[in-house]
Amino acid sequence: MLGALSIVVRVASAVFSLWKLDLPISLTAVNDAADSVQTSFVLLTFGSTAIVLYIIYAAVSAAMAVPMASAAQEAGYGAPSRGFFFGFGRSFIPLFCVFFFSILLQFYFGLLTALFALLPIFISVISIILTQSLPDFDLDLILKGIAASAALLWLNSWIWSVCALAFLKHSGDAPLPATSPQPGPETATDIRSLRKSRERSF
Repeated sequence: MLGALSIVVRVASAVFSLWKLDLPISLTAVNDAADSVQTSFVLLTFGSTAIVLYIIYAAVSAAMAVPMASAAQEAGYGAPSRGFFFGFGRSFIPLFCVFFFSILLQFYFGLLTALFALLPIFISVISIILTQSLPDFDLDLILKGIAASAALLWLNSWIWSVCALAFLKHSGDAPLPATSPQPGPETATDIRSLRKSRERSF
């Protein structure tokens, strides 16, 4: 399903790029064009494909945010079951805005974390194995790595906190299965009272 959607998006992006460059929509139009036109075609196709796939990913994440939060809540012991797709598409517009901007921020802080935190850690491990010594990193690099990692962790926590709030907003929409109250165990006092009432009736 995702593979077919990706192919459709790429074909549509290629057709859009040919239309923007005033080229005929054919397989040989790009090969016969000048090098500058071919470069523009590649950039337009790649850019439009990335934008469309980005929007689709944000839309799917927003539509499935409440069902994923519901599934996480149902995993608890004794939690009621509402169905996996409960809340599908609920609070779509605010959740779409959250995911649309947060995915870009996740990529940005993830790249900074890889450069300033993961890469120095990897270099340190290699240095310890080969030279039995730690490399001399600047304090500024270490602080950047800590800040980028903290921002990435906070961003992920914030995203799923918003999803949990959206789930709580709609958690009362689905009726829960009715459960009949279970009678409690009879105590010794209740049994004696029952016997006395029977004796009096006779």
